[in-house]
Amino acid sequence: MLTRLVKRHWQKNCWSIFRGIQLLFETAQTIIAGIGLLVFVPIEEPDLIPGHQTDLPRLRGLVNELLCDWMGDFGVAAIEVSGTLSNRRDQVLAKIS
Repeated sequence: MLTRLVKRHWQKNCWSIFRGIQLLFETAQTIIAGIGLLVFVPIEEPDLIPGHQTDLPRLRGLVNELLCDWMGDFGVAAIEVSGTLSNRRDQVLAKIS
């Protein structure tokens, strides 16, 4: 009896977690579909933000790598920009015009 209760509880919780992840994924897909142009500003070499000015430099680097890898997988128009702020602006304007 206890085994059945534990198993039922486990299955219910697993399904609840799975459903939550599924809803989160579906919401993310809906939001991403509404993006007209994804602008990615990667960490540049040399890095414009010194390591001592960021809270989590290692995490920042890992997120940068992930986003760089995933950009093409989002299924939306994307551009990677670099340089000064005005150069980045000009790159975006050139892409959308």
